[in-house]
Amino acid sequence: MRTVLPLVLILFGLGFLLESWAAPADGSQRSPQRRYRDPLMPLLLGGLIGPQEKTLTCSVRTTDAKIPPPGPKLEIISTKGRIVLSSDTDGFLRFPFNLELIRENPAIGKLGEGLVFTFRLTSSTTLGINKRIELSAGDKGFVGDGAIRVWYPPHLEQKAEATLGQLEEASDFIRSELGIEPAPWGINLVEMDLSKVNHTTLQDYPRWYTWSYSVSQIESRNSQRANVHEWVEHTLNECVGLVQCDNETSNRFVLDGLADYVGSRFSKHFPTDYLSRLHGLIDEGMTSVNLPEMFSWQAHRRYASPGQLKEALVEFPAGYPLSFAFWERTCAEYGRDLPRRFVEAVRKEESRSCESCLRILEQLTGSSLLESRLEAMDVNETIQLIQDTSRSQERRTKIEQQAPVDVNTPRR
Repeated sequence: MRTVLPLVLILFGLGFLLESWAAPADGSQRSPQRRYRDPLMPLLLGGLIGPQEKTLTCSVRTTDAKIPPPGPKLEIISTKGRIVLSSDTDGFLRFPFNLELIRENPAIGKLGEGLVFTFRLTSSTTLGINKRIELSAGDKGFVGDGAIRVWYPPHLEQKAEATLGQLEEASDFIRSELGIEPAPWGINLVEMDLSKVNHTTLQDYPRWYTWSYSVSQIESRNSQRANVHEWVEHTLNECVGLVQCDNETSNRFVLDGLADYVGSRFSKHFPTDYLSRLHGLIDEGMTSVNLPEMFSWQAHRRYASPGQLKEALVEFPAGYPLSFAFWERTCAEYGRDLPRRFVEAVRKEESRSCESCLRILEQLTGSSLLESRLEAMDVNETIQLIQDTSRSQERRTKIEQQAPVDVNTPRR
């Protein structure tokens, strides 16, 4: 075992629960029983925060999971004075992090009854309609260091080591395809079956972007494809600046297109519903799609109502296979090194808009037809391309499975 945390490392749903600090029945004020380091030690020992952090986002809820009104919620009783931390309308507060407070280790106390404080490292998964649970990584060890980690239950160390090997292989593949170092990445192994997983990360800091996978699914080609897809997308966001935002989602043909292209090449696999997504367009009478325009509809619109944050998302699931097809066809015509050349060029640009990305691609390929291709993606041609590519991938997989294994030669 490379590293095992002897205490509870709460990576998913990591937090410090303060409901045990309820005020006495006589109404008197109970002295704070927790210290500043208490909620931070699991984060520090797990390598999830470092000295460069200034504040950590902390979620405030009541014991019945309601968002309390904004205002003072927590105090740090330092020798230099009392620090009062207030939550906002969405139930979040900023918890200060500095070495001076770590050395002093002052008392901390809550300002109100029945409050629960949790750092925003929560990963939830959907199990059926409208049923969500939070995953806890209590008593978990981890393997890996540097840019890749795998968290696991104590009895699954060998599975974690194997998963780490898969991630190292995937990292090498991403590096060869994009020509840049992949962003830090992590996997949380869980023993329950997950129908859908969501990421967890400290959004403000460059740490491991971590996904949960069930032990039974992690070795499947679909999980490998999905994992590389998300890893590539996150790398393009963090290391290249291809961030999709409210006013620019039409460049998703780059983000999701390259992510699916690299993920499918690595796993030699497509999602089973790719063709049905495309046939759905045919059934609606759409045989040609303006991909940037369709993706521009898929914008996140967030608005706050009293005590609640709502998020609306218009889905365009056929955009994924269409984006993959654009990159597969273009790379087949102009070279499999096109993603590397594109990433190198786009990193030098100030703008990563759809127009800028298209201009770069046309400069690299010498073709003036890519924009018109993208704005009139032929759905029937895409179906045929995916069917042909899938058959080719299956043949390649069978050949690799039948070939003798040379331990000194990388698989890819």
